[in-house]
Amino acid sequence: MKNLNIQSKVLLVTLLPLMITGFLLSSFFIWSQISGISTALDRKGQSIANLLSSAAEYGVLSGNEVALTKLIYASAHDPDIMAIVVSDKQDQPIVHTHPSGWADLEKVIQSGNDRLYKIFTTPVFYSSLPVDDYEPDASVGGTPGAATDLIGYVHVIVDRKHAIAQQTDVLVNGLLITAIAILITAYFASLMARSVTSPIRSLTSITDAISKGELEKRIAVDTGGEIGILQKSINSMATALEQARNKETERATDALFIEKVKAQTTLESLGEGVITTDASGIITYLNPAAEKLTGWTFSSACRRPLHEVFKVVSSNTRVPIDYPVYDCINGGNTIHHDFLLTLTRHDGKEFIIQDTATPIRDNYEDIIGMVLVFHDFSKLHRMSERLAYQASHDDLTGLLNRREFEAQLSRALIEVNDEATEHALCYIDLDQFKIVNDTCGHKAGDELLKQLTVEIRKKIRNHDVFARLGGDEFGIILKDCPMSNAEKLAAHIKDAASTFRFSWQQHTFEIGASIGLVPITHGHATTSDLMMTADSACYIAKDKGRNRIHIYEPTDEDIIQRSGDMQWLQTLNKSIDNDKLVLYSQLITPISETQGLGQHYEILLRMKGIEGDIVQPGLFIPAAERYHLMTSIDRWVVRNTFLTLAKAGLSGIKADLDVPGFSLNLSAQSLTENSFLDYVVEQFEDSGINPSLITFEITETAAIANLARATEVIEKLKQLGSRFSLDDFGSGLSSFAYLSNLPVDNIKIDGHFVRDIADNPVSRSIVESVAQIGRVMGVKTIAEFVENDYILQEAKDCGIDYVQGYGIERPRPLKDILKHLGLTRMT
Repeated sequence: MKNLNIQSKVLLVTLLPLMITGFLLSSFFIWSQISGISTALDRKGQSIANLLSSAAEYGVLSGNEVALTKLIYASAHDPDIMAIVVSDKQDQPIVHTHPSGWADLEKVIQSGNDRLYKIFTTPVFYSSLPVDDYEPDASVGGTPGAATDLIGYVHVIVDRKHAIAQQTDVLVNGLLITAIAILITAYFASLMARSVTSPIRSLTSITDAISKGELEKRIAVDTGGEIGILQKSINSMATALEQARNKETERATDALFIEKVKAQTTLESLGEGVITTDASGIITYLNPAAEKLTGWTFSSACRRPLHEVFKVVSSNTRVPIDYPVYDCINGGNTIHHDFLLTLTRHDGKEFIIQDTATPIRDNYEDIIGMVLVFHDFSKLHRMSERLAYQASHDDLTGLLNRREFEAQLSRALIEVNDEATEHALCYIDLDQFKIVNDTCGHKAGDELLKQLTVEIRKKIRNHDVFARLGGDEFGIILKDCPMSNAEKLAAHIKDAASTFRFSWQQHTFEIGASIGLVPITHGHATTSDLMMTADSACYIAKDKGRNRIHIYEPTDEDIIQRSGDMQWLQTLNKSIDNDKLVLYSQLITPISETQGLGQHYEILLRMKGIEGDIVQPGLFIPAAERYHLMTSIDRWVVRNTFLTLAKAGLSGIKADLDVPGFSLNLSAQSLTENSFLDYVVEQFEDSGINPSLITFEITETAAIANLARATEVIEKLKQLGSRFSLDDFGSGLSSFAYLSNLPVDNIKIDGHFVRDIADNPVSRSIVESVAQIGRVMGVKTIAEFVENDYILQEAKDCGIDYVQGYGIERPRPLKDILKHLGLTRMT
């Protein structure tokens, strides 16, 4: 019922009572007719039986079968009479009218009344009235004069087939008449229902149209009463809604226009170029910054393909880039190139840019175009290149500095391990250089170094790597050079130095060069190994008389004795096993108390000597690096630092302005060991030390050499809450290029630049630039080797956040510092 429409409901309400009433009346009529036919048949049979019972008395008493036969045949002409039987009082037949014989009648009589036949039986009694020709027959029985004596029976068998046919005709005709009456009633009822519900259907149609937003439609007021009032009300409601929608559309149009103006103003004021395209990559918009960078005006660029206006090549390879419009629009991907692009302006001028392209989607999430955002990176790129050059080159001679030289040496070592090639390392220490400095001052010494650099460069090949390692020490990687050729080149270098004459004012000086020559082979595990070996060979050359060449041999006892690595190896193993290492720490303090930054301490390492003296790390760390003991040392430092802090009551405590943090150094060897990260996490869990209390320091060289692993370690430990510092920043060639890829919190500037900040403008410029970049990236900067108040003030002027060095506080045992801080729970 709930799902029926109103017309069906009205039709049902109208038709159902009429149908029920008609059905009942029809049923009553049919039943009456059928019952009447049955009753009439029953009366007929009973009446014939009654009449014959009186008339048959004579025939039964007299045994006159002829008279009886005439009598019953006279009554058997009725089509409803199947047969008439007259029987004696034992119900034995005397006469009958059935042509088939008594056997069939006997079966009908014995079966009694059924659906097709009905038997009416009337007894025949003896009457006392005198009859002239009647002579009582003793065989009939009965006593004359007894008015109630039974003498026989009359059986009238009625055939009901004709009556049933009549009843069937009555039933069929009645049902047919009923059906016709119902159909006629239904037709007129449907007409009435339609006339009643037509206005309601019109109302339904108009309300459905209004619900779909067709507010301009109206309904004709064509009836009175409540329906008419409802029609007028719906028209009024539609008018009000249409007016409200029009007003809302006007407000939305105004708001959209305002937002469009705001967006247009924002895009036009952006310093970044913005280009939008349609789904086919055809330009639809350029903002002023994009016009400036591409050299195209909006009117001239509009409706042009993107590649005609936005012409870019790879900044590194100069390979033209077909901008991946398809990937962005058809693939729905955001495009961001990991490398820098060079954009060629319409007039031929080039810009270094960084770009991002994002698909534009409509309300149905279908991509209808692309927005390309790019900005000029040229100035920062030039600054980065300049800083990278300054960070990798010696200011005085223009040669590579030590850090870059070691990086080149590392690559050379990889080459000999991976390829069938030979290199050689030449380590040079000038003889008698100190005399020039002492006699004529540092300016003369600097000039000597610059002139001698020119002379030595003449003696080596263009592809050899030449660097100033510090002071009067130089290093040369003789690339693709067998030792036989390397010895000749080293001899030419030595001769050039010995024949060089340096004049300064009235003085002329002769100098020489002690050279250590080492083949770069598979036997050297690390660059430190190579450098130590070459340094030892150079030392032996100087020790044996100066101005000579000492060639390294694997069995060279002098070098073995010089390095003493084997002794340090044994000492280190014993110290690690017997806890002979000592934790020291040095304060890293905010440069200004107004910044709201907290103090923290760098954990340093010392060794207890045989006599109980303290051994500085510079003596045993090189041996540890050479013999791959740094991971064991780092594990010892992590475990004992966490244990010491836990004993001091720092378990579960976060670092804040009242509780200092602590910095731990991680070596390159630990970064590359797969199990070291899990070990640190395990120590955090076992000790209960809050990871936010700990900052890990990794050197720039170690991070760059193992960039993927370093990034993984940094991200995992930062997820726990720890922080990271990039140590010795600026020492590598690509410092700034890699900085954006390392999620560090602090930059610790290489002490080489900080120490010279007061006297060297280049060093000061580098420190200031790093501080500025750190502020832009949200990274804190730390200046190490702050040895006096002058350097401290310069660091402060450069915008450095933290300082560390002997001018701030000398390293002290960690336990002493914890006691000084008032952490007295330590045992």
